[in-house]
Order: sequence, then structure tokens, then C-alpha cells
Amino acid sequence: MPWLWDAHSGAALTTLQGHDDTICDIAFAPEGMTLVTASRDATARLWSVKTGRPVLTLKGHIKGVLFARFSPDGGLIATGSANGSVRLWDPVSGTTRHRLGGHGDAVSLVAFRPDGRSLVTAAQDGTAFLWDTASGAGRKLPREGSVPIAAVMRPDGSFVIGHEDGWLRLYGSDGVACAAVQAH
Repeated sequence: MPWLWDAHSGAALTTLQGHDDTICDIAFAPEGMTLVTASRDATARLWSVKTGRPVLTLKGHIKGVLFARFSPDGGLIATGSANGSVRLWDPVSGTTRHRLGGHGDAVSLVAFRPDGRSLVTAAQDGTAFLWDTASGAGRKLPREGSVPIAAVMRPDGSFVIGHEDGWLRLYGSDGVACAAVQAH
């Protein structure tokens, strides 16, 4: 069960009670007053930071939710599941805006680009996609290296995906692979 702590005093404020299984991920909304949690109970939940109470439960995944992220403007939430499904949600109504398919295994990363108009996802099967958040259309990125486990977004829209085997692949703002290096 996660706790909310006061960063200045170090005092525990409250616990977040409501999930029925392990919490796998947690992220703040850009405004800083809302949290989203992802849980193996197949839900994501939005919480009020002020009260520590759940505001909304996002239901629709059939397996555990491993990742949850707010878009940079807070207007969307992306979740990734253990069965490879990805969803884009409206954080006010809790409705699914898009179901994103294509991954054949557990999602290993979810990352919005800085403008929020696109999203990068990857899975344990080595697949990675660049998605348009408005339409839900996706483009499969070339498979390189092992399992993609991390992504770093640059302000210009380019990004780097890091793989379990130490390879880093740089993509341009158009989503085209530019370079690869192996970190030692």
C-alpha cells in the first residue's frame, strides 16, 4: 500500500487504499494534485493528492496494468498491460479514447513525447510503436536489440529507446531510426 509523504517535513500524510493487488507504477499529473497508479488488479486509479482518496477507477484491461502516464498537458492517460494492450483514457470521464494493439507480450514502457501528440510504447516481445494520440493510429518501429525497457524524450520530438542488452537507438522527430550505440 503506497503512502503519500510531505516532501518538506518527511511526515506521512495518508495511504492510498483501494487496489486489490500490487501497485506497479505511479505518476503525478502535470498539475501536481492528482496521481495515477497502475496495479496488477487490472485497473489504474486516479487519486487526489490533497485527500489521498480515489477519484476515478480506469477499468478495461484484462490483465495487470504495469504502466500509467499522464500526457504532458494532463489531457490523457496512457496505460500498458501485462497482456500487451495499451489504452488511452480521458482523465475526467474515465472513458477509453483508444485501444492500441500490436504488442504480443507485457508492455515494458510507455512514454509521451513532449508535445503530447504522440506516444511511444514497447513490450517484452521486442516490439515498439509510435502512436498518434488523436487518431490512435500507430507505426511499428524497427526491431533492434533486445527488450526495450526505457525511453527518453527530447523537446524537439526525437527520442532514445534503451534495450535490456545495452543498445540505445536514437529516433528523429519523424520517428525514423537515426543511430544506434551499445553502452558498455
